[in-house]
Amino acid sequence: MTANRPDGTNRGRRDVKPVPGYEDLWPHIAVLDKPGAPDHGEQIIPVRTLSLMIAPSVEVFHTEWARQTGLIALGQLARYTLPREWQAGARRRSNELMARYNTEAGFEVLRGLHREYGVFPPDPLP
Repeated sequence: MTANRPDGTNRGRRDVKPVPGYEDLWPHIAVLDKPGAPDHGEQIIPVRTLSLMIAPSVEVFHTEWARQTGLIALGQLARYTLPREWQAGARRRSNELMARYNTEAGFEVLRGLHREYGVFPPDPLP
């Protein structure tokens, strides 16, 4: 499986496929599928997904993401970025989330956040 499109194409995304065992988190996390390339099999975690793990709260995350989306639409920001001020508390927040969801596996934390808050939008490209 390289995508969730019926024809099996990856919809213009890099050569990626779902992370085995975490297909429900596709396309928010992925694995590079480039046989023969040195980075084949590397996991891809987009900045938006990573931000969920270190944002001070889900509410702060949504507010910041809406702000950045508006700036991108206006051409004032080229791409989403990880807010610098979140980085100082990243370890603490990550530890809190691991304790909350009783796991040290980052993808399980993401699954828990999505289950509890619906943090991942539906894939816009069926």
